[in-house]
Order: sequence, then structure tokens, then C-alpha cells
Amino acid sequence: MRSPSPKVEDQGSDPFITPEPPTKKALPTLLWQRIGEMPLVQKVKIVEAASHLGIAALNDMMKIMSHYEQSDPAVKFEILSLRKVLEQKKENQIYIGFLGCSGAGKSSLINALLYERNILPISHEEASTSVIVEISYNTRSDYQYVAEVLPIEESEIPKELEQLFEDKKAWDAQEREEDDELDPELKQRMDFTFDKYSCVFKKLRSLDALKGLSVEELLEDPNAKNMLGQRRIIENSNLREFAKSIKPFIDKSKQVGDGFAYSLWPLVKVVKLYIKTDILKTGIVLVDLPGSHDTSAARSQMAAQYMKNLALCCVTADAKRAATDKGAKDTLNDVRRRTMQLDGLYLKDSIFFIITAIDASIEPDTYIPDHPELDSAILEDVKLSNSYKESITQLDNELKEKDSRARKLEKVIQQCDERLAGLKAQFEQIISQGGAQNQNKKRKRGTTPSAGPAASPEDHKAVKYYLSLQKLRAEHHDDLNKVNIESLKIHTKKESYTKVKLNADFRIMNQCIANRKKFQVEVITKDYETTRKEISDKKSHRPLPVHCVSAVAFKHLVDGNEAKAMEKGFKTKADTGIPGLRDGLISTTWEPRLKNGLAFNEELHNAFARLEKWLEDTTASFKMTAEERLQLDGKIAQVSKNIDESFAQLHITTGKSAEQLIEKRLLSAFSKISKKAAAKLRKRVTKTVWVSRPIIWSTHRALNKNHGVWKSSHAGLFDWNEEIHGEFVDIIKKGWAQTFHVNIPTVVSEYIQEVEKRLADYADNLLSAALGISPSLREAFEYLHDSVLRNRLVKPICEEAWMAVYEKCGAEKGKGLYARNKATHKKHLNGLGGIAMYKACCDQLETALRSMCGDLHNQFEENYKEIMQEFKDEMTATLDQHTMGGDRRSNRQRTSLTKVKLQKLLPSRIEALYKDWQAEPSDEPKEDKMKPNDAKLDSDRTEADEELFLISMIL
Repeated sequence: MRSPSPKVEDQGSDPFITPEPPTKKALPTLLWQRIGEMPLVQKVKIVEAASHLGIAALNDMMKIMSHYEQSDPAVKFEILSLRKVLEQKKENQIYIGFLGCSGAGKSSLINALLYERNILPISHEEASTSVIVEISYNTRSDYQYVAEVLPIEESEIPKELEQLFEDKKAWDAQEREEDDELDPELKQRMDFTFDKYSCVFKKLRSLDALKGLSVEELLEDPNAKNMLGQRRIIENSNLREFAKSIKPFIDKSKQVGDGFAYSLWPLVKVVKLYIKTDILKTGIVLVDLPGSHDTSAARSQMAAQYMKNLALCCVTADAKRAATDKGAKDTLNDVRRRTMQLDGLYLKDSIFFIITAIDASIEPDTYIPDHPELDSAILEDVKLSNSYKESITQLDNELKEKDSRARKLEKVIQQCDERLAGLKAQFEQIISQGGAQNQNKKRKRGTTPSAGPAASPEDHKAVKYYLSLQKLRAEHHDDLNKVNIESLKIHTKKESYTKVKLNADFRIMNQCIANRKKFQVEVITKDYETTRKEISDKKSHRPLPVHCVSAVAFKHLVDGNEAKAMEKGFKTKADTGIPGLRDGLISTTWEPRLKNGLAFNEELHNAFARLEKWLEDTTASFKMTAEERLQLDGKIAQVSKNIDESFAQLHITTGKSAEQLIEKRLLSAFSKISKKAAAKLRKRVTKTVWVSRPIIWSTHRALNKNHGVWKSSHAGLFDWNEEIHGEFVDIIKKGWAQTFHVNIPTVVSEYIQEVEKRLADYADNLLSAALGISPSLREAFEYLHDSVLRNRLVKPICEEAWMAVYEKCGAEKGKGLYARNKATHKKHLNGLGGIAMYKACCDQLETALRSMCGDLHNQFEENYKEIMQEFKDEMTATLDQHTMGGDRRSNRQRTSLTKVKLQKLLPSRIEALYKDWQAEPSDEPKEDKMKPNDAKLDSDRTEADEELFLISMIL
């Protein structure tokens, strides 16, 4: 940040020196500076509106100044300073992750939040999202929807394919083993890998096809070659076309092309979507994270990185639990929960629990009897609904009778019409002839037509038959009208009854849903409080955010299908919970947006103040002699030395404070922790799921063969490494969370306060550097916040300690392998796989933490020196700008015509901005009040030309 240029006293009354303008009155406090008592949302609106106005004004003034940067180097220097201010504006990106098991409804939920119809694919048969999807706001003006598809590393695919070939070879060669059966886990692993890649490689038609193929041949497939190692960009403004284009990269459904059903998701690491929608304008970035234990190492690593950067976790669970609502608390597995606890995300400020499809599978006939706590009024609605249901059924039966009667009448009328049409010509001819015979006789009005007196009996008979058909048709037509009127009355009554029943059904479902919500919230809150106590004893006064939503009902209401929504228990969009959840997510952005906006507005304000001060002095930039510069540099060096020494001591003191905290909270307990963890592990290995809850021999061997991680088709997911690791982490995580998410941040806060105090004492013109220094120095602690406990130290040691055992047991064959493997595991507990392993974890962790603490003050010093060096470089550049070569031979200061011109153009714009900053923000965009007049921006003349021009004017 640039300091004001050194000021110089006037050197007499030389006519070339422009007199100082009169002192300005102090401006009233700007609106964005007096928002203390306002609601948070209003504060953000005012602050961000002021930022937009300030940016527009700054760009406008920089454009004006750019016309003069060639004629006066000082102008160029000022422009660079103003550009640095713009560079300090921070993007308010808030990463919000959606976690949940497969089929939890994350995609439907995100589509509803985005107000976009099925932009993410939805499947009713299986999990539809298989890769990480990041969704942020689209700032482009050409396309409404943009996607960036990032592939996984090309080297990762051959590893899985080679394993598939090896498994097929082993399957074909294996003999019957334990329990006289083939290894089902080997078959499961083959089937999984085959199903995963059969949609990618056209030649991979069946497992038997592997015999005539190789990994190299598969990788020559055009689908794979075009995808691997190449980033893809998809652009479209049509939602349907865009959704269809991205579908093969995201979900498991296959699309037919060139006679082959293909999907490319196995080759994709992450898909980034950029769309224009209101919720993303706030800076929110939504991240859809698939379930854990992805077989792709690249996707797993990317998911871990996203988890680390999340500001908020939305944990989703499907409420589909039939009539019991059981399992509501099973929203996070142990791995996810432990990860969030260590990352500081398992806090009420950082987590939302979302129950999706809250209305699913509620059958009032079974739900109400199972929940006697429901309001008794619901029974009246049930009675009313059943009563009207019977009445509607009766009306339906009446309508069926009426419809049947009407169809019969219509059939008779049709038959009459057909016969009348066939006899019409004959009838008219006979009547015409009879009319000629009776032409002297006048036929009375209404008289039935008849054949003439000379007509034959056949003609009389034909006329009589025709007239009888007409009469029959008229009678049936009258009957049909009566039936239709009666049907209309029944329909009207049915509509009335249906509305009454629909409202009764709505109230019934609405109460059932409200009861389910209450149950879910209570159970989840209770479970959360239990697990929260594992990391903190401190109570939170803020209620746990639990949102119960129905994306399907929300979609019905968006489509205008209110009846369908009411049947599900929702009358308005707000009832579905989607708008409330959207508002809740947006509310998480207010604080950072306000903080960043205020900081940026202060920078803008300071920049305009400096610019005003620079413009007030219209003399050409002051130039000091080399001797004067040398004296000034000496004074600056002494002041800088003092502040450097002061900060060096502060860094040492702060580092020691952090080290003492870690010693007290963590390191001193490591000895007890390793013993306790080993005891818990012994119990787990010898008495729990590893041996007691029987897993078949093939699963046990598959677990060993896959180094402790295996998902069985019949027994679910096993992760022995996480269990071994978890025994240690569950003991240490409370102290870890307290240290790194409570105590260390307190040290950071105290440090920053001391930094700001010392900088304020340093010098007024260095005060602006405090805002740049403080956030950067926070980074000295960031590496401590990274959960080295989980990712870098503990788990690898646990895996290493058991790797040899896994290899040995995984290679076992023949009958009795299960018993032999269990015995090997128990024996390993007494050696390197028990207390010795956890002691090694403690030693490694202690070494790392002590090393970090010992180097902490160096981390501070490096950050401090980097920031201060930037400032010193800028200050040197400023001084260089005001230093001339040789001796100054005259004290006379020339008037800068450039400044004179800018003084006529810029202050009015600054004044207009200050006026806007004092007014309430308007939602309507304002036009540029003072656009630069190109006729006034004559930059062809140099400063010397301007001086000659001024002299000629004076003369």
C-alpha cells in the first residue's frame, strides 16, 4: 500500500507556484461507516453497494488519468497505486459441501436450490452422481451454462485394469477352498471393476473377453484416449442440451452412441459447472461429494482437499424410513464424522443437517396408529377424508352409470343418423312428389310431412319409417342432454368433495410431516450433542441447523401443480423447506461479505483521500538531492530496525506460547494415550467385528489382500485401517480440537492485536500496512490446522505396522485359513501391531509438532519480512520518484499543468462519489454522472510543451 508523497514547504511567492487551496470542511460520516445498529443483511447491502460505486468511480478516474501518464511520470505512478487498491478486492467464495450416502437425494436437492430443472442427473434406480461436482456462478456473458471437465491422471487407469486381468487369471485357476466353495469376494471385485469400465471400453464386452485383450489394447479405445489427460469445456445456453452433454461425465447411466452404451465418469476427477442463478451470486460454491472409499485415488484426494476447504458441510440423509423414522441419526459414518471433528467442521456454525424427501413413504393409515402423540384433530380429518372418499367413490360409480347410459344413447343416435342419412334422399323425393300432388292444398305449420295421395304403399311405409327414426333420435337426444346435465352436476359435486378431501388429506400429511420433522430434529440434535462432547465440553446457545425438505414437492409447486404438492402435505414453496434452506445457506455469506466489503471500502476511501491530497498540490513532483535522500534513508533505516527487533521478539514470544499450549494439551498425555489405544484395539481385534460377528473366510482374506479395506456385497464396507487409526484418534481428538480450533486461534487473535498496536506506534504513514500484514501472518498457523494427525502421520504408521500381516494373511489358501489368519492377527497385537505401533505414532507426532513449534517464530519472521519488504520496495520506489540526479540548483517549483487539468476533472468525481456514499443504496443502476470528455483529454503535449504554453499565456 502506497504512502503519501513527502510534502515540501512553499519556497516563496514564485508565480509558478500555485497557492494552496482553502482547507475543506470535514465530510460527514459516510453511510457505510455508520451501519452499527442496522440488521446484518442491510449492512451487507449498503457496504457492497458502496463498493460497486467506489470501483466504478475509481475506474472512471483511472481512465481519465491514463490520458496523461505519458506526459507526467508522476501520474503513471499514481495510477499504479490505484490499481493496487483494486487488486485487494477479495472474492467472497464460500464453499459448501453436500455429504451423504448414495441415494440420499443430494442431486435433487441441489437442483432445487439452483432453481434449475435436472441440471444434475437424477436416477431412481441407483446413485446418479459418481464424481465430484463443483457449481459456482457464471460470470461470462456469452453462455448461460459452462462446464469444465477435469480427467484423472492417465497413470491411474492401467493399475485398476491390470488388477482386473490378474483377478480373472486367479479366478480361472483357483481351486475350491474353505467351505468347499470358490472365493466370492474375488468374483465381486472382478464384477465391480468390470461394471465400472465396461461403459468406457467398447471391447470390454464380458469378463471372458479379457482372455484375448491386454491393458494396452483397451487404452487404445477412442473414448479413453480422447478423455484422459485432456480438459474439456462444454458451453451452451439451452439447459436441456447442456444437461444432456454433461451427463456422461457425471453419472453412471449409459448413453448410446456408435452402437455402444457408454459413460465416461470413471475417467473424470471433477466436473466444474458455472451457471447463472441467484444463490451463486452471493459467492456460494456448491460441491456435491460422492460417498467415501472411492476406488479412484485422484477423486479421493480431490474430495479430501475439498473437505479441507469447506466453510460449511451439508450432511444429507433420506427420511424414507417407512412408519418408524428409525435411522435418522445415521447421517454420518465414523470416518466422515472423525474427519469433520479434526478439521473443525463439526460445529454448529459449520454444519447443516438436511433430511431430504421428508414426505416419502408416509402412509397415514399406518403412520397415525404408530404415532399416538399426533394431535387428536388429525382423527377428525381422517374421518372427514374417509367420509368424502366414500362419497367420491359413490359419485364415481354414478358417473360410470351416467357415462355408460350416455355412450348407449350416443350409439343409438349415431345409428339413427347413419340410417337417416341413407334414407334422406328417398324421403325428400317422396315428400317432393307428394307436395306436387297436393300443391293446391296448403299444409298447416307443424304438420308432419307425408307422401302424396298417389304414393305407393312402399313410399308411405318409407316415410313412416324415416319419421319414426327422427322421433327416436330426438327422444334419445333429449335423454342424452338430461344425462349430460346430471353428469355435470355430479362432476361439480365431485370437484367440491375432492377439494374438501384434498384439504383434509393435506392437513393429515402436513401433521404427519411435522411430527416426523420434530422426531428427526430431536434425534439428530441428541446424536450431534453426544458426538460434539467428544471434542468440546463447551455448550452452544445456537440451535443446531436441521432442515427437512422435499425437492419433489418444490418442483410440483414450481411447475404450478399445486394439487400434487398438497397431496404430499405442502401448500406453498416455503412449506417444502427449500426456500428456508436457501436463505440459511446465503446467511452464511453475510459475515465474510461484510468484513471483506468494509476492509475494501476503507482502502477505497484512503485511496481517494490520498488522491485528493496529491491533487491539492499542483506543483510538479518534488525532487530531493542525493544528499537529502541519504539523510532520509538513514532515518528510515533506524525506524525500520526498531520495528524489526520489536517484531522478532513478538514472534519468539508467540511461538513459545503455542508450544506451551501444545505441550500441556497434547504431548504430556501421549504416553497414556498409546497404552489406552492399544487396549481398545486388542478388544476390537479379539472380541468384536474382526472375529465375533462372523465375516466369511473369503471376506477376511479379501480384507487382508486389499490391505485392510474392502466392501463386501453381503456384509458392507470394512476399513480395518480406519478402525486401528480411529482407536488412537478418538482418544486424542478432544484435546486436538480444543488446542487447534480454540486455544491456538486465541493466540493468533492476541498476536494480531499486538501487531496492529505496534504498527500504529510505528508511524502514521505505515498504519495502512497493518491491514495487509494481519491476514497474511495468519498463514503461519495454517499448517497447524491441517490435520496431520489423520492425513500425514498417524494413519500411515498404522497401515505400515499391519502391512506385513495383511500380505501374509492375504496369501493364505486352503481350508483353515480363517482360523490361521485370526491367530496371526492376535499374535501381531502383542508385537508391532499393538502398543508399539501407537507409541511410534505418538513419537512421530510429537517430533513433528515440536519441530513445528520450534520453527514457528521463523514462520512468523518469513511472513513478516515478505510483507515488510513489499512495503519497503514500494516506499523506495516512491522516494526514487522524488529523487533527482546531481544537485538541485534552484528552489523554484514548477507548476504541473497536468495536475491543473486533473484538478478540474477529478475532485468533482470524488465529491460525487462521497455524495453517493451518503445516500441509501438504490436497486436501480445509476448512469455514469460524469463521463470524460475526450476533447478535454489532450495528451499530445508533454510537460515541457505545457510549460511553454503557460509562459506564452503569461507573456
